[in-house]
Amino acid sequence: AIVFRERLAVLLSYDGEPRYEDIENSDYQRVINAPIAVVRNKRGQHFVTNGRLWYQATSAMGPWVSTTAPPPDLVKAMPAPDSDLPDWDTPPEIVVATRPTELIVTDGAPQWKPLEGGQVLYVTNTESPWLRDLPTGNMYLLLSGRWFRAKSTSGPWTFVPADELPTAFADIPPASDIGGLRTSVAGTPEAQEAVLDAQIPQTAAISRDAT
Repeated sequence: AIVFRERLAVLLSYDGEPRYEDIENSDYQRVINAPIAVVRNKRGQHFVTNGRLWYQATSAMGPWVSTTAPPPDLVKAMPAPDSDLPDWDTPPEIVVATRPTELIVTDGAPQWKPLEGGQVLYVTNTESPWLRDLPTGNMYLLLSGRWFRAKSTSGPWTFVPADELPTAFADIPPASDIGGLRTSVAGTPEAQEAVLDAQIPQTAAISRDAT
């Protein structure tokens, strides 16, 4: 699934429906199939945190609401937040998923910019590679090295092999803001070099004592 948000948001992904496990010597249970800390108390209140921001909800599926007053004992039990956590001015929305999902976030409405040649547009206010082929009107997303195509953000999104992309993608200027995408476009010198690099064996010496 591919979902879109036009404001700051983060993805909370469960591996299937939330499953709970008791936390020893406490009044809490934790969700064991989530990548971050999700817990609930005996009253059914749920809490989630990244170590700095806290949210609460009546269900693991949300909706999640930011809170500045989480249970003190729960705060004390959590490890110290990572020093590299982003310091957001506004708490992001939490988007919940129970199946494989990608979240595309833009800073406001998508802002499209044309590339040289006028056949390809790309969205400038997102960190996700998001393009539109003007001759067909199709949109393309590059997610985890794979291309997906749809007519609109509502989908359906379908997988597209790299050698079936619009020919204009191979003409993306290397020096442009999205020049790095050429590595994922079949037939470009960058894609050919990436294939050769992947075939070079990599070796490493590991000290057993320090591992």
